[in-house]
Amino acid sequence: APDIFLMPRAIPTEDDPETLGLVNLETHGFIPLTQTRAWNFQQGCMAHWLGTSPDSLILYNDLREGKFVSVIMNVHTKEEIKSIPYPVSAVSPDGKEAISINFARLRITRSDYGYGGEGQDNKADVQFPDDDGLFLVDLETGDAKLQALAVFENANSVLRQIGGDMHSVVRTWIWLKDITTWYKDFNDIRNRFYTKQGLIKNNIQPHLPASTGIGISLTGGAKCALDLFAVTGVKNPVKFLLEGGEQKAAFEYGSAFSRASRAVTPGGETVFVSGTAAVNSKGETEHIGDIQSQINSTISHVRAILKDMNCNEKDVVHMIAYCKTEEVKKIFDLMQDELPCPRLVVISEICRDELLFEIEVTACPGAIIYS
Repeated sequence: APDIFLMPRAIPTEDDPETLGLVNLETHGFIPLTQTRAWNFQQGCMAHWLGTSPDSLILYNDLREGKFVSVIMNVHTKEEIKSIPYPVSAVSPDGKEAISINFARLRITRSDYGYGGEGQDNKADVQFPDDDGLFLVDLETGDAKLQALAVFENANSVLRQIGGDMHSVVRTWIWLKDITTWYKDFNDIRNRFYTKQGLIKNNIQPHLPASTGIGISLTGGAKCALDLFAVTGVKNPVKFLLEGGEQKAAFEYGSAFSRASRAVTPGGETVFVSGTAAVNSKGETEHIGDIQSQINSTISHVRAILKDMNCNEKDVVHMIAYCKTEEVKKIFDLMQDELPCPRLVVISEICRDELLFEIEVTACPGAIIYS
């Protein structure tokens, strides 16, 4: 009988790059394409030919900037077509969809099949996570939606590292490329994520941060970015105003944010008024096409929200005004006496095509503003 020798092998880590390439079946030569740090001995980096262009495009997993991703590459030019913020486990025959799993958690349960590193939250302290499992990835159009979910998951992961979670969040700022083309989809994603985190529950008043959602161009081809303000280590320090003044709860028409929030911070009591626009009690846009009236209505709504939060205009320490066009900015620049405070005025997209103007303010009751 032939002798069999078993060579010991170490499970690859994130510090063990491997080369992905092609084999020329005529010459048997190896053609290197790229390197990856998301691979294992059982399945490699899950490289697949894509049915959308089976003679040129492949999809493979990698670890980049501390996150597991999948990358679409042209094998002839070695050009990366796009990076998708989820690793894949299987791809549909037509190359349009894929299944994603948690390879970091798999490293714990089936070490030979998982990936080294912390490219995903392995949820090691949860036996049956309700927000983990199989995820369907749209490889053609789903990258923006996937980025939106990824930024919320990443934010939650960071908060958990400092002893907080999404319940600690007082205020968010959402930056979306081409906001008007997918704002409804973004709201659906945010609603589902907040529901999984317990911020939205049936028959219970939702726990929703104040927020601003604005359309801007982002670097690196990103479609979505998130900033947030959170308070940890203090029991129930936050007050949320779901509806204020003449505006009902935005949650009633699908947007999961409060009109304002109040938190005790090291700098004192702070009130955050969400991005506010000319929207009536039914969630309808007011004064379509009328710049001056939209500005006036927006300022009126902000004043009413401040009043409901027991603040006045003198408490406002900061304002950001978002103007859809230069014409809107010129008109608002002439209104320096309205909500006089330090202000920043920018040109940006608003979440609806017909909205021309939006403002957010931050107030500190009793604050003294030095000019």
